[in-house]
Amino acid sequence: MRNGVGVYSLPQAPYVAGTVISSTSVNSNLSDIANALTQSIASDGQTTPTANLPMGGYRHTGVANATARDNYATMGQIQDGGGVWCGTAGGTANALTLTPTPAIPAYAAGQVFRFTAGAAANTGATTVAISGLTTAAIQRDGAALTGGEIAAGRQYEILYDGANFQLQRFGVDSLPTDAVATANIQNDAVTNAKLANMAANTVKVRAANTSGDPSDLALSASQLLGRGSTGDVAAIALGTGLSMSGTTLNGVAGFTLPTPVATTSGTSVDFTGIPAATRMIVVMFNGVSLSGTASNRIQLGDSGGVETTGYVGTVGTRSGEVNLSAGFDLDFVTASTAVSGSLLLTCMDTTNNIWTAFGIFAADGSVQSPRFIAGRKPLSATLDRVRITSSNGTDTFDAGSVNILYL
Repeated sequence: MRNGVGVYSLPQAPYVAGTVISSTSVNSNLSDIANALTQSIASDGQTTPTANLPMGGYRHTGVANATARDNYATMGQIQDGGGVWCGTAGGTANALTLTPTPAIPAYAAGQVFRFTAGAAANTGATTVAISGLTTAAIQRDGAALTGGEIAAGRQYEILYDGANFQLQRFGVDSLPTDAVATANIQNDAVTNAKLANMAANTVKVRAANTSGDPSDLALSASQLLGRGSTGDVAAIALGTGLSMSGTTLNGVAGFTLPTPVATTSGTSVDFTGIPAATRMIVVMFNGVSLSGTASNRIQLGDSGGVETTGYVGTVGTRSGEVNLSAGFDLDFVTASTAVSGSLLLTCMDTTNNIWTAFGIFAADGSVQSPRFIAGRKPLSATLDRVRITSSNGTDTFDAGSVNILYL
């Protein structure tokens, strides 16, 4: 008999040499041994344990993979996704069938299965049947699928929530719904066309120099996605209220610098054809001088012509100031004084066409105080021209050159 901790002892006392053996004792021992063997586990699997079998810290070794739900699973089977991995889904794109090993007898909350989608993406609401059980809906975030959520040939995981299988996503599909384009990329012909266009036009991001310094950024219009028929960039969105088309930003071209105009003769120089969207102009003098003692004058104009009244402001030196009225006068009144400097004109009100002015000018090679000028001029319409002339309109230019820079 066993003593409760697995030690077996014969029920009868040991036999004594030279004495008659009792048949009762022999039969009792043999009967007890037979009972003990019956209570032991047979190596051929005939015996069914009747209580838990503690292993005492030891392992079962050399075991086979489980083939039924009540079998032990080996570590290798677990690592290989046994019971969870279903291979390529069967059925149709909108009615999948999965066959895990071992099969499941019923759905249970918390079950997880992984599979590779078949040769076609789903096109609407989708169901799944596992191990031949009744179909259950596949949802994403608790809502029925609408099409394109399961792409052909990609891997997916579904989790049973007690009523439906919830689609778990990987990679790009793992993003929340509001972070993914409404139309699936792989099913969006417009997106595919744009991606193909991008791939066909290499964008040079940095110079291939030995230091790796991205100092050579050279992006041509024809190298950017969405180029127009002329090679210009077509409406690249830059942010709220901003757009770029061709070489313009919000309809305004980049800084434009015309060819300088010599001021060696004549009584005025006009810069015309300034774009309506211009918001900033710099008028530049390079050694400009007049034949008489009139002041250099800068005037603005629109489609109605150059305006000769309504200028407000002051030109000043260390010794005094002169108010403006007929133009932005520089107040150098010595004949043949060569003048250099710049006047910055900015549009502060496009509705009323108000332009402000600020500038500094100095005499070349002449001991005179520099002139500081500031003011404003409301125009009757959109500015399209700038004139450089003299305050009396009759003195002629005899040296230097002028130019404008506008944006």
